[in-house]
Amino acid sequence: MIAAMSKITLKSYILYSTIFGIFTEALEIKVGIDLKMMYLIIFVNYAILLVYNKIVVPRFLGYVVAYLLLSGIVGCLLHTDAPLLALEQVLGISVSILYFYNFYKYIDIDVVGAFMLYVKAAFYLAVIGIIIFGINMLLGNDDYRLQSLMLEPAHYCGVTLPAFYYLSKNYKENKFWFFCLALSIVLSGSSVGYICVLFSIIIYNKRIFVFKNILIYATVCLMAVGLYFISDNVKLRVDDTLKSSESLDVTGANYSTYAIIANLFVTENVLEHSPIIGNGLGSHQLSSKMYLNDLIGIDTVTELQDLNSDDAASLTLRILSDLGILGIGLVILFIYKQYTKDDELYVFSRAFIIYFFYKLFRDGHYFPPEMYFFVIGYYFLKLKSISKIKQRAPVMQAAIDGKI
Repeated sequence: MIAAMSKITLKSYILYSTIFGIFTEALEIKVGIDLKMMYLIIFVNYAILLVYNKIVVPRFLGYVVAYLLLSGIVGCLLHTDAPLLALEQVLGISVSILYFYNFYKYIDIDVVGAFMLYVKAAFYLAVIGIIIFGINMLLGNDDYRLQSLMLEPAHYCGVTLPAFYYLSKNYKENKFWFFCLALSIVLSGSSVGYICVLFSIIIYNKRIFVFKNILIYATVCLMAVGLYFISDNVKLRVDDTLKSSESLDVTGANYSTYAIIANLFVTENVLEHSPIIGNGLGSHQLSSKMYLNDLIGIDTVTELQDLNSDDAASLTLRILSDLGILGIGLVILFIYKQYTKDDELYVFSRAFIIYFFYKLFRDGHYFPPEMYFFVIGYYFLKLKSISKIKQRAPVMQAAIDGKI
């Protein structure tokens, strides 16, 4: 009995520490490299799982690592990549995938249970953010945008948006929680967050491509126009981005616009020379140094030249730059193939897709603390859906045969 209680306690620790860890992007120490709180949590939990002989290496991880290593090797041979840059990314990605795969296996692949705990944590994060926002307003800090305990408003929105979508689908049972999440996203002032909210409205109904949803899409368009005219932050970014994208001129551009246009310019140049495989995993940093000086207006924003040069400001741009069309194609294929239409699980699957939308649109880091919680959770949701279908199959066949 003591052993059983110990196992339950240990499982609870693994679960709660991991959920806590996915919200710790801002907790880091810079000592040449960024040492994040999540790294410590993963290291400790790996040690525990090893002691209990609970580490399993999935077959697909071998294929992922082999592909990423091959990308780095080819890039190095072509002198567009560097060994340390490639190995750093391979190590970070593989360790993260392996940890979250074993995390879900250890909690009996209870993706729904883990997600519900994540939703609870996201709610508390929103409450903390609203309190901090209120304190800043009382202190006269009018420039503050809500980011709670995260690094920036956009990242706060990215991490909490799956919870926001789930609560919107279960609004009647969670009115206060939904209100807090919605208010926190509004107060973030993040144009990326607002765009993701509009995307969540588009995919709100299970059947997206039906005539009755025209009203929803019209509402989304009106909301987008309203945001443009109401929010100075959104208007500034839209105007600057459109202006700079037409001319590829970053003269006087704001931070967000510069980050997108500069990295778009670099990615375009990479794809001109290596469209299929890119310049190699982790190479975007070197590609920026190679092409950025040719960008019009770069001499007027010297203080911004290194902004997002390592992560391309967008996972789509970074994957295209590092891994080419083949790489982004494999990502899209994964999202498409692992989506589940199961009546009980599709809400969770779509909640995860909203996070993927945010990542592909804005955040180019390959292994932030929360990313593989969603990636591997999405993978296991599909397996759970397939398992349910297989369990129902004999019963359905028996009914067809008239045996029941």
